[in-house]
Amino acid sequence: FMKKNPHAIDILITDQTMPGMTGIELAKEALLLQKNLLVILCTGFSTLANPEMAKSAGIHEFVMKPYEINGISRLIRSLIDNTKDVR
Repeated sequence: FMKKNPHAIDILITDQTMPGMTGIELAKEALLLQKNLLVILCTGFSTLANPEMAKSAGIHEFVMKPYEINGISRLIRSLIDNTKDVR
């Protein structure tokens, strides 16, 4: 979907551990399609991802699981509010 409509997505929330590719790999590919995409990477435990690696890949936020829905919703709101003038 994103390859055909890269600007139809405002925020990508992905897990680090997925079949076929990591969340960091997905984020890098998505950011090539839309450089202003907001990206949140979630993980429970991974030796392959940490906040510094996420930041260097262009990921805006790194969230450890488990997380609460209120916390993630506040994070999304904050990202939107803090980037709406830049986008």
